[in-house]
Amino acid sequence: MIGKSIREREPLTEEMQSQLGADLSRKTVQRKKLEEDSTRDYQRVRFRLFQKIRDEMVPIIEALAKEKGLELVLDMVESVVYCIPAVDMTDEVIKR
Repeated sequence: MIGKSIREREPLTEEMQSQLGADLSRKTVQRKKLEEDSTRDYQRVRFRLFQKIRDEMVPIIEALAKEKGLELVLDMVESVVYCIPAVDMTDEVIKR
């Protein structure tokens, strides 16, 4: 058997406990940074992919909306994909 059983081991000195605590803290900080970096990278890639898909779909949606005489097209989260200029009230809202 390699090493001693837990019962046979010498108790940790204060220095050893302090070193283990410092190691644990350092590794915890490293893990948290890695997690944050990974999350940020994932979000960046996800945004780029959705933007690429949206850029490819908008011209198709606009053409279809014009064919069908639609004035407004919303996506599933209710953001405007296409609208005719007559529907856009942005300038009026800004004036008021």
